[in-house]
Amino acid sequence: MLCALGYATGFVVPFQYTFVTVTIVPIGALIASVAASDVAGHHTWLRSRPMVWLGEISFGFYLVQGVTIFYLRSLLNGATYSVPASILLIIGFLTASLLGGWLLYRFVEMPAMRRFSRSRRTTEPTTPTPAEPQPTSLRAL
Repeated sequence: MLCALGYATGFVVPFQYTFVTVTIVPIGALIASVAASDVAGHHTWLRSRPMVWLGEISFGFYLVQGVTIFYLRSLLNGATYSVPASILLIIGFLTASLLGGWLLYRFVEMPAMRRFSRSRRTTEPTTPTPAEPQPTSLRAL
């Protein structure tokens, strides 16, 4: 609710305040709320499989979306379309960007993480080693 209010307020404040001042408090509250929910172990819609998948490919999507949209737009040669055709075109652009993001995640990011990341497993031995007997008195030393 606060994010919607911050977005609406962005239309009435001067432009330089739109992206930072008006939206930082609602977005900060949203992040804190979601983090608290996650720490408490509550199952939210952000933990669903589609949202996790979107989170995984988000960096790849970020990298390819601008290039994809500008390239695909250049192929249209400035043509105009009806509203239904334009909506289908936007869905196609989104699909192409999602596909590009997934390809980067699958074939670049995952292999790089496997190659360069450290294992989260502990290096403790699986079988306990017997402890050396401790002297019981000073005479045993």
